[in-house]
Amino acid sequence: MPSTNQHTQSVPVNVEQQCGVSLPDGGQCTRSLTYPGPSEERNSPAEEVSPNEQTQLISKVLQWLAHSTRTLYIEELAELATISETGIDVNKRLTDPRSILTICPDTLITTTPPIPTNPPPENEFKPNQHQIHFTDPSIKQYLQSPEIQTSTEKHLAIAEPTSHTTIAKDSLTYLLQFTEPYTTTPSKIKSSYLLSYATNYWAVHARLAHPETNPELTTLILRFLGSGTAYLNWAAFLDGYAPFSGTDGSSLIRHPHQIYYAASFGLTNVATELLDTGSPVDSRGPSGSALAAAALAGHLDTVKVLVDSGADVNLAGPFGTPLVLAAGRGFVDIVRFLMERGADVEARGEWSETPLVEARKNGFEDVVGVLLGR
Repeated sequence: MPSTNQHTQSVPVNVEQQCGVSLPDGGQCTRSLTYPGPSEERNSPAEEVSPNEQTQLISKVLQWLAHSTRTLYIEELAELATISETGIDVNKRLTDPRSILTICPDTLITTTPPIPTNPPPENEFKPNQHQIHFTDPSIKQYLQSPEIQTSTEKHLAIAEPTSHTTIAKDSLTYLLQFTEPYTTTPSKIKSSYLLSYATNYWAVHARLAHPETNPELTTLILRFLGSGTAYLNWAAFLDGYAPFSGTDGSSLIRHPHQIYYAASFGLTNVATELLDTGSPVDSRGPSGSALAAAALAGHLDTVKVLVDSGADVNLAGPFGTPLVLAAGRGFVDIVRFLMERGADVEARGEWSETPLVEARKNGFEDVVGVLLGR
């Protein structure tokens, strides 16, 4: 490909050549997923990964590196080798997470700090040490550019909504593997390096993937929310709940209903599905009601669905009513809507002032104007 000015347009990185793949003929990857670890392992056979699996893994690596919410640690990215559409296969877990680096050369991906090519035998892998990323932002730019669509590397092109869908699905699939109370599987929890990211960010990616136009993703979200133990484990990881007591994990302690989380993350179509199947509209959680959670996060569409479904606009939690929370965050459209639907402008929470005081305290004069009827 001809060279281009990297300051004016994407750099045409030959991704297919760099990754050693040939598409669409089976996705041959010439670099095996091995890593020269401790001396007794250096001469071991390559970890067996089929050409098709290699191709899929390369695609996932590119999508995750391009659109993860935060920079990933190498052991987090390596867990992608275990994830498929059918579930988790722990037998595909890389013996050494650093093996993921061999899927593409160091001209495409690198770590901070760098990992030596031939580490000494005593240099065993340690988590939370090395973050992985593209060597240059232009790589992400090119992978999403019109140029790649007309090149021989078009099979490696990525798009933002598709990437968010991939990350959301991978994260949900990863969380669904925890079918036993987390209190009974401490070693599994400790070795599941992608657990923290999947717990905290699956819903962020799901919302950016627009599940209202993606029935397959919506179905997976609903499956996860209705998964019982896997859902309870996630609620515990996310908000510090203790849904199980005792070493056998058999006793359940109260936790937020699924609609609370759907509302808090702005998954409006999921909230609608849950309401249609009888979910309690005024379900409570850390921020108060489901409506309060949606108002606090600024999800106007979700707020409207909940109110239209009968949510109590004046139901207060510890931090105030939905109106207090929206006013304190400066969400003027939500403030206006809640007032139109009868929200009490004088209400306050145990640890909050009135909506007017909260808006003024945080400098939201447009909200102040709405509250005063200006």
